[in-house]
Amino acid sequence: MLPGSDTCQVWWARTADARDELLAVLPAAERDRHRAYVRANDRALYLVAHALTRLLLAERLEQPPADIVFSRVCVHCGADHGKPLLPGSGWETSLSHSGGWVAVALAAGHPVGVDVEWIDRALDVESLRDTVLAQAEQRVLAAGPPEGFFTYWCRKEALLKATGDGLAISPARLRVSGPAEPARLLDWTVPGRPAPLVRLTDLRPDPDHVGCVAILTDRDVTVTEHDGSALLAKT
Repeated sequence: MLPGSDTCQVWWARTADARDELLAVLPAAERDRHRAYVRANDRALYLVAHALTRLLLAERLEQPPADIVFSRVCVHCGADHGKPLLPGSGWETSLSHSGGWVAVALAAGHPVGVDVEWIDRALDVESLRDTVLAQAEQRVLAAGPPEGFFTYWCRKEALLKATGDGLAISPARLRVSGPAEPARLLDWTVPGRPAPLVRLTDLRPDPDHVGCVAILTDRDVTVTEHDGSALLAKT
């Protein structure tokens, strides 16, 4: 059953939710990827993110979670490494994880992208400024706290996930509103590509993380947040 087309759900979970029992909801290929991670935290993030995504979709598509098949055709080269899609289902999904948090976004009828980032105060923001920020954004960041860089990054990452471009497009070609302002796309200087119609909503799971969800639509969208940890605990 689809929700209203003007809603988006963001489900939150933590690395502490990882349990071996969740491996049963993953197909063989994803279990192999899970085993390939060397660090325990990376394995936990991968397991929680992919298990939560499949459990949410299984309920809505009324099929076993491990049987759900995604199309991953890249919009740039056609290879099998693009944004996961479910053609014909009516559902769009996106996932992200950073620090101890996992976010899964679900939307009906509109492409969606979500990003969450741990605010790493030791990060050399200056070294990334030209790669990530437009000139106008660099001037705004210079006048405010350096943590604003992560707000810029999340907004751009969420949008490029929603479009399916990922980092094939330089984030510096996008200009979004400043960290102290409501999230909006202000400029899109990508040759041969018109600016997408997008609604951006900032997320703040805790004081040490920032996030954003992007929905490609010109309509107002209601974003609701939900407890994914509780859902995982039932599995």
